[in-house]
Amino acid sequence: MNLKQCYLTQNDCYKSKQKHAVKGFMLHSTGANNPNLCRYVQPDDGLLGPNPNGNDWNRPTVEGNTQMCAHGFIGKLKDGSIATYQTLPWDIVGWHSGSGTKGYSANANNNGYIGVEICEDGLTDESYFSKIYKEAVELCAYLCKTYNIKPESPYIICHSEGNTLGIASGHADVMHWFPKHGKSMDTFRTDVKESIDIPAKVVPTEEPNNQTSMYKVQLGAFTEKENAEKMQKILEDKGFTDSYVKEEKS
Repeated sequence: MNLKQCYLTQNDCYKSKQKHAVKGFMLHSTGANNPNLCRYVQPDDGLLGPNPNGNDWNRPTVEGNTQMCAHGFIGKLKDGSIATYQTLPWDIVGWHSGSGTKGYSANANNNGYIGVEICEDGLTDESYFSKIYKEAVELCAYLCKTYNIKPESPYIICHSEGNTLGIASGHADVMHWFPKHGKSMDTFRTDVKESIDIPAKVVPTEEPNNQTSMYKVQLGAFTEKENAEKMQKILEDKGFTDSYVKEEKS
């Protein structure tokens, strides 16, 4: 997982800062053939690249502009690599689901769902899909661990499933895309659960001079130091105060 942060501070949703108790995760896709994160996330931090059209989501609601704001986006950086950008604090209400048959008060936004958008391409690139799918699985597993979300329906769903449940508007995402690559939300939930359930590695140290063996428990490995430090903070909050972050060159 390559998790970064760029809050959409000019969006009215961010400004509202309405708190919610996280209980679920809703996966979306953007519905446009543009896999670049800079199309939606701004300002440019040097990794995103500029948005030449200026129609990103970091702007206030104006006449004719639908109120919308997701908690995060998954897509391409300007160098072509894949990343996730957190665009709202996870614990505030997003504007990502619209309303279904149960009405506004019962929609996913008002029921504690974190909403994350995957930037679509032409929907046929297997390489791009496999990368964003893996990133989405790892992000969802991270959020499940952080907020104790059950890796099953109706706690992990996509927008189209939310519509079936009456808590989201009538969008098809992501089931217009995933089956093209042999995936579904059932496989997604299974992969998230497997990612959560990966056991910690137990590595015995060498035993010089017949000394007593020591065993190290490795919880995970991260390409970004900030993500390792976030996991360390989670452990410390749970009482494991002896954890540390160790850098190893590959």
